[in-house]
Amino acid sequence: MLFIGVTACSVEDAVHNENNIQEVNLLSYDGEVDCGETVIWPFGTMDHGWVEAKVVGDNLSVQIFAGDGKSYNQSRVEVATEPEYFPLKGGGLPPGQIQERDHFDNDPYLFPLSLFGDDCEIFIAAWAIITPGGSEADHWAGNLEFVEGNPNRGLYFAYCFECEQDEPGDVCESAYAYSPNPTETLVARYGGRPSNQNWGWFNYVDIAGPGQYETLDIYAAAGQNDISKGTWVGTVRVYYDGSTTFYPADDFSFSNIHVYIGETMPTTRLAPGHFESSSTAVSGGDFYVIIHLEACADEEDWD
Repeated sequence: MLFIGVTACSVEDAVHNENNIQEVNLLSYDGEVDCGETVIWPFGTMDHGWVEAKVVGDNLSVQIFAGDGKSYNQSRVEVATEPEYFPLKGGGLPPGQIQERDHFDNDPYLFPLSLFGDDCEIFIAAWAIITPGGSEADHWAGNLEFVEGNPNRGLYFAYCFECEQDEPGDVCESAYAYSPNPTETLVARYGGRPSNQNWGWFNYVDIAGPGQYETLDIYAAAGQNDISKGTWVGTVRVYYDGSTTFYPADDFSFSNIHVYIGETMPTTRLAPGHFESSSTAVSGGDFYVIIHLEACADEEDWD
């Protein structure tokens, strides 16, 4: 799992049963529900409309409904495994940054559960223009604010699944392939303020020929892009054709690996789950790469 700084599912409320399955109370508009059950949040009020999140088969279904006498002519939904992986700009989430948009006729947004890897908790941002709505036609749904005290900069909410947790003592942290170039941070590229949650790097590589590669260091928990605060957890080889091979440090393991490869950088910041689908074919050995993963080890192996 990823360690997440802002959450509506209290870790203190977590209970592990005899099969090591996490059971967490999850907040919904009308109270607490269990992980995997339906969560509902209104767009302002239930009279305007609401968003409904639930598991349907092998997918997360996020569906938008308009209230009685209302309709929506725009809607957008984004899902991320950590709040900082939303395509934020200046700390908030502009609706235009959201990739999934405009599902009409109550057609749900479907996200394969495989997209979330081993993460048991995710975050959902849902936005819609609901009419007739007067001056309040533009609505967000959720109980968590991207910018504290300013809900107009975007709202989101938490959702969780019933899934196996790491064994006690196994600590996992978010990690990125490192670049020593100060202009090759995701904050420098896309804006925002570096923090313990908002960090990460990209790399521009120029590899000589087929079979050749460039080796990148991987650092975990390096908040504010400060590797002195993080832990070196291994390396990755990036080859001429864009393929990769990972080498964890002793006593570490890697999971939930996401790689973006392209001759240009994405125009907006992507959540790691969108890296592969947004990648493009490369040729010539010079291209951009963003690598995010989870690094896990026993607690005593972390610096």
